[in-house]
Amino acid sequence: MSYYETLGVSQDASQEEIKKAYRKLAVRFHPDKNPGNNAAEEKFKEISVAYEVIGDENKRREYDNGSMNSNVNPFQFFNMFNQGMSHQNTSLTTISYSIKVTLEQICRKKKLAITYQRRECCDKCLGSGSKTSVVMCRTCSGNGYVTRSVNVMGIMRVNQPVTCGVCAGRGKKIPFGQACTACNSKGEVPRSNTINVSTNECLVKNRLVYRGQGHYDARIKTHGDLHVMLSIQVHPLFRNIGLDLHTDIHVSSKEATFGFDRSITHPSGREISFKPVMQRTFAHDHVFTIPDEGLDSGTNKGNLRLRLKITKREEAPSNKK
Repeated sequence: MSYYETLGVSQDASQEEIKKAYRKLAVRFHPDKNPGNNAAEEKFKEISVAYEVIGDENKRREYDNGSMNSNVNPFQFFNMFNQGMSHQNTSLTTISYSIKVTLEQICRKKKLAITYQRRECCDKCLGSGSKTSVVMCRTCSGNGYVTRSVNVMGIMRVNQPVTCGVCAGRGKKIPFGQACTACNSKGEVPRSNTINVSTNECLVKNRLVYRGQGHYDARIKTHGDLHVMLSIQVHPLFRNIGLDLHTDIHVSSKEATFGFDRSITHPSGREISFKPVMQRTFAHDHVFTIPDEGLDSGTNKGNLRLRLKITKREEAPSNKK
């Protein structure tokens, strides 16, 4: 959609007509008139950007001539700046942890105890960083951040939130000589934390999110999340495709013709006996399927698939006398 379409005017509209169209839409979609209406807020941003360009004769001329960079979406800057602080807080408190699990652990539904380091609230100052009381930071008025005006693509200026350098984003200051010695005025201390992870959950999703098990942030007084990424180790005998388990069984050409039986040790530790019904000679790479002997996700079960590998070519006995 062009800036002219955004404002609802034709491309040959006069500057006065563009101004009137903008004012009409701005009054209609202004956030103060539409509290809590995200759609109206986005529309207000769009018409504001459009007017910043075609409401100025020089910028409009560049836009019409195609010399203005139209591949960059200026609307993304609003979202980036408005949400910048919340994204920063999330990234500072989230912990990512990767582990590899074996097929044996999955099939036996083992739970793994994971111990990791995280920041926790200081017990001595209860997260304030001070021995006594704290005072509001005057630089940021207790918000923990200040705004900085930046130029976007040469067509507008927007306010970007940045962490206050005076209070380090806390919104409060510690009186001189009153810093908590237990946490060195940070309000947070490093400690070990342990959680139990069910290995067979990786059959449903490869990332597990544990709410409130991440770092503590004294500024927002809450814990972030722990993200555990699970992956399955390569097994020497079995491979999994979805919930199905695949493995090879080695037989001679004689066995492939006249029959055979095998005992297969499943990753769960169970022994599974297998003896196919011989109605014909089975070819190399033929696949047998044993239902419900694959991996168990708790709601679904896979199959065990046996691929025939003929390793020794033997002459079958002749029926002629």
